[in-house]
Amino acid sequence: MEQCMFVGYPSDYKGWTFYNPSTKKYIITEFAEFDEHVFPGLTKYTPTPPVDLTTPNIPLPSETTGGRW
Repeated sequence: MEQCMFVGYPSDYKGWTFYNPSTKKYIITEFAEFDEHVFPGLTKYTPTPPVDLTTPNIPLPSETTGGRW
């Protein structure tokens, strides 16, 4: 059995499209066995830390200027 990466669904066939990195070819098939514990390419992925999108504490005009800007 060849290990390939799932890349999508073909438009004209009932089945799946896979890419075989060792032969550099695409395969369309109706029969496949998926191993959901293997995710090729994730070993090179390094997640970035989350960005803090909260609004900083900016004083309102009434707090600093008596209601005026």
